[in-house]
Amino acid sequence: MHELHHHPRVLEKLRQELTTKLPKFGDSESYVPSLDEVQDLPYLEATIREVLRLVPPVPTIPYHCYRDTVFPDGTFIPAESAVLLSTYSTARLGSVWGPDASSFVPERFLDANSGELLKMSTTEFVAFSAGSRVCVGRNLAMLELKLVVSCLVSYFRLEEVSGQDVTYGSGVTIRMKNPLMMKVEKVSSSGC
Repeated sequence: MHELHHHPRVLEKLRQELTTKLPKFGDSESYVPSLDEVQDLPYLEATIREVLRLVPPVPTIPYHCYRDTVFPDGTFIPAESAVLLSTYSTARLGSVWGPDASSFVPERFLDANSGELLKMSTTEFVAFSAGSRVCVGRNLAMLELKLVVSCLVSYFRLEEVSGQDVTYGSGVTIRMKNPLMMKVEKVSSSGC
């Protein structure tokens, strides 16, 4: 919600997609989309992916190198080495994400012509780890995020209380150091 508050253009596009593809949000105050309905919301998924890219739940992923390994760029890792993948840092690599790598741009996950989601390998988008160690719960987590975000954005207008220290703390997971205080207002059935 913090990113959406600071990127009103993204919030507006997201609301537009939800209003267009899930008009039942305007008809009922208790409507919750089905699992199938939230699968056809590319801008919603792109927005969630962008949040997870910039603020990955797990900032570093530990690996153990069992044998001497040489990466494609020539980097040598000796056997029995501990290796940490910094998902937080790789999300900001201009060589991977372009010159705007540090910016919040959900459109990077969408085809510019069709608006459809781009296929991403788990080695590019590492919010849920990668390869054989990819999180087994990633599909469930994405589904839950789609359901929660679609309902919050459709039913409420959330505005950050001013004067907060919104910073992240690091540990096993990235979390906000302080609670994020928001003013909550119901969105009328007309979407305003």
